[in-house]
Amino acid sequence: PCHVAAVLIKFHSADISANDLDNCIKVIMNFVKCIGMHDYQYQIGDGAKACFEALPSIFKLDTDLQPFIKVVLLAGLFRGDSIDMLGNNAFNVFPINAIHSLWDDYEEDIESILKGYLLVRPRYSELIDRIRQESFDRKEFNVDFDQLWPRFIEENRDIIEGIANNEITEFSSVNFSELDITTKSIALQLIPSKCNNI
Repeated sequence: PCHVAAVLIKFHSADISANDLDNCIKVIMNFVKCIGMHDYQYQIGDGAKACFEALPSIFKLDTDLQPFIKVVLLAGLFRGDSIDMLGNNAFNVFPINAIHSLWDDYEEDIESILKGYLLVRPRYSELIDRIRQESFDRKEFNVDFDQLWPRFIEENRDIIEGIANNEITEFSSVNFSELDITTKSIALQLIPSKCNNI
């Protein structure tokens, strides 16, 4: 269903009824909700690639969904699952490609994602370490990450809402020297080569 919905949204949105288009968008949105779930594991052909390829079109078609899509793109950037048999590419290439296709028309929105990513990515890693330590303190050695994203969103609600509403004001507080190489690498991949004002 995801692949069919993505094709219809990307190439035939003007040719299908409003109701059919809405149903296609719902298929994509229902799938991408799983991106932040700890138990989601990417599988080749599961529809994730098609869904992320459709997100830029949905972003343009439905402004009400833009804040949610921005959070989905952010969540996708955090994922490092391998997406090929050789392990050469990670899951975050999907949101990176989607973000690139939105730069020209939605620069403010995409800059918000970039700035927000730099702010919250270290906090995400810190929360993972904290959950592990909490589990160890309870002498529970099978760490449960089910509450990772709910806790992350709750603890960083102000920044998440800032990303969604293009109201990131804390960019100057990012300590770039403390960012790990993976975070810096992904941030650099988000910036198109022709961009001169970041």
